[in-house]
Amino acid sequence: MNLEEILDSSKDRQISDIHFLPKKDHVLLCFREEGGIEVIHRYSLEMYALLIQKIKVLGRLNISEKRLPQDGAFEYQDQSFRVSFLKSVYGESLVIRKFDRSFRSLFATGLSIPLCERLLKRIECVRGIHLIAGETGMGKTTTFYGLLKELTDLKYKVLTIEDPVENYVEDLVQCQINSFSGFTYERAVFAALRQDPDYIAIGEIRNEETARMALRAALTGHPVISTIHAFSYKSAYEKLKEFGLQKDELTMLLSTVFYQKLVFERGGKKAYGKLETNPEETKLQQGAVFL
Repeated sequence: MNLEEILDSSKDRQISDIHFLPKKDHVLLCFREEGGIEVIHRYSLEMYALLIQKIKVLGRLNISEKRLPQDGAFEYQDQSFRVSFLKSVYGESLVIRKFDRSFRSLFATGLSIPLCERLLKRIECVRGIHLIAGETGMGKTTTFYGLLKELTDLKYKVLTIEDPVENYVEDLVQCQINSFSGFTYERAVFAALRQDPDYIAIGEIRNEETARMALRAALTGHPVISTIHAFSYKSAYEKLKEFGLQKDELTMLLSTVFYQKLVFERGGKKAYGKLETNPEETKLQQGAVFL
């Protein structure tokens, strides 16, 4: 199967995740479905090498880099795809994920209306770091952009720092990180602070650099919104500690964690959310929360 056949087949079968699993002398093409991973095709190592070279070109990645992880994105017909390369013992593992760029407002994500209203009010009234949390494929990005658009509709200026920009939303000021040209998270945050934003959004807190930059922006008094792979306030707290943030910094500035999950039910997926706030908030502010 060539790349076009793979993408067409995934569209026909409504598959969102395409996996390439390297083995010692071949590579397996698999589709992730509700029941798990299903093997679709088997490639020789030579054919797989040609395929990933094409995908790297489409994703604007370094075709000669085979040791370090790489992430990119490309368009095919009316669909957008994200790609992730990771070196394994038998070669480069590849995942292609379909990404829905169609925009949804916060109140159209499938979450309950009262919960969305609580989340929006919380972020509108409280400073600090606000995180949309969840596992991979649970709708964090959709909620993230929907929330930011609601803030712009309320006449707030929202500036985003992303790598990559995954959805283009009217009224947001969106900035794309480009480390090769020297536009790093650090430079982006310093520049953003001079743009007089009401909110600063960082696409994802995924490492020490992004965690430190979120903290630095929040210390200036700007509310910061981001996403993180976590499943509760406590797990997000511990993950940020692993990224090097100190307990007193998190106690002071980690304001909100909104955990989201998609559950397969009859008729499709249903979104559930849980809003958790800083347990030390009342003690710190004696009843007034970071206003």
